[in-house]
Amino acid sequence: MPFSLQMKYSQNTFRKGDCVGVNPDSFAYFNGDCLSKWLESGLSIDDWRYPFAIIYITNEDMDGTEPEVLILTEEYLPNEDIVEQVRLGNDVEQFIKDNNPEEFNRRYYIDLPEDYNHPVRKQLREVGESSTTWSVIEPYIKRRD
Repeated sequence: MPFSLQMKYSQNTFRKGDCVGVNPDSFAYFNGDCLSKWLESGLSIDDWRYPFAIIYITNEDMDGTEPEVLILTEEYLPNEDIVEQVRLGNDVEQFIKDNNPEEFNRRYYIDLPEDYNHPVRKQLREVGESSTTWSVIEPYIKRRD
């Protein structure tokens, strides 16, 4: 069953490309989640700031619970920060809670294609969502550290 990825499209709390949610096919998005729902609710496109974009993954043999998909929501803090806390003898778990309390940082992110006219990038830019297969998105998943 297909699924969708809600990703940060412009930087704010999350970094651009961070996946804020992996949602089942039946998930109902609301007006703050994506451009189409924003417009459906009667709000103006002039007020939309492109905070999020939705990538619908159309593979029938995937449901979003695969390990290669779930890594997109894995928490991240730079290793050097944690190593420094260990060196100082500080409570590492408390450091993580204090510096990433909402688990907003992601280890993996989607680095959109550089090609301005790539179909996925074009759709995200124009309508805030895209439908594609996992094999199209997977090469653009990058790791921070």
